[in-house]
This record gives sequence, C-alpha cells and structure tokens, in this order.
Amino acid sequence: MDKLDINLLKKIELALGLKFKEWQINYMLDIPMVLDMKITGRGTGKTLVYTIKMLFSDDIPIRVYKNKEIANISDWFCMSDRINPHYVKWYRDYLIETYGLLIQKGMTPRQLVFKEEELKLGDDLIFKYLDAKQIMKGEL
Repeated sequence: MDKLDINLLKKIELALGLKFKEWQINYMLDIPMVLDMKITGRGTGKTLVYTIKMLFSDDIPIRVYKNKEIANISDWFCMSDRINPHYVKWYRDYLIETYGLLIQKGMTPRQLVFKEEELKLGDDLIFKYLDAKQIMKGEL
C-alpha cells in the first residue's frame, strides 16, 4: 500500500484531474488546523478527502460486500445505530469508483474485497474499476 504523503497527493491530483485546497491537504496529512465554516455543507470535497485518507491510512482490507462494514467506514453521521441503506449503496459505489481510478493510475490503496472468497486469495489480488463494477452487479 502506498503511503499518504504530499508526493502521493500530487499524483492523486493528476489522476483525478483536480487541485486540493489547503484544508484538504492538511486533513489528509493529519496536520492540525482550525476549521473554517466555508468547508461545511455539501459539495465542498469532504467525502472525497475522507475516502482518499481512508484508502491510504490502513492496510486492513475493506469488505465492500458487507453493508454494515460500509456503513461503519462511511462518513455518514447518525446519532443512532440506524443504517441509511441509500447512503450505504451510494458510498459503496463512490468508494469503488475512487478506488478504481486510483488503481488505473498506478497507485496502491488498501485492498477492497468484493466477495468473501477473496479473503483467502491473498493481498496480490487487485481489481480494475470495470471488474469491480461487474463484480458488484454479479456479472463475474
């Protein structure tokens, strides 16, 4: 798994065709900062940087076939144990898409596991984005 640092963030910017804001870089690199109200609300890039940070912060595979696991790792906040099935489905697709784009550009995030059997195959099993989508639809 690649280490999340400023050099990797520059590669991710190129891969995704975007430029991170200073607060996003600070967040992903765990640099302390004072939160600004401009980064609250929708459409500010919080979910993207949360997802990138999560994909490069731990090497424990993520089982995307488990709704509860997706709910636990998503950035959905709820005061109860209630799972929002619509957000879980959306976040799973978003996670797979982001993962696929990073893999296609030669980066190595933590492994996503699409079927229970994959856990027995080892860490060298890497999926391309198209394969991931087909697996989620049950086509492979």
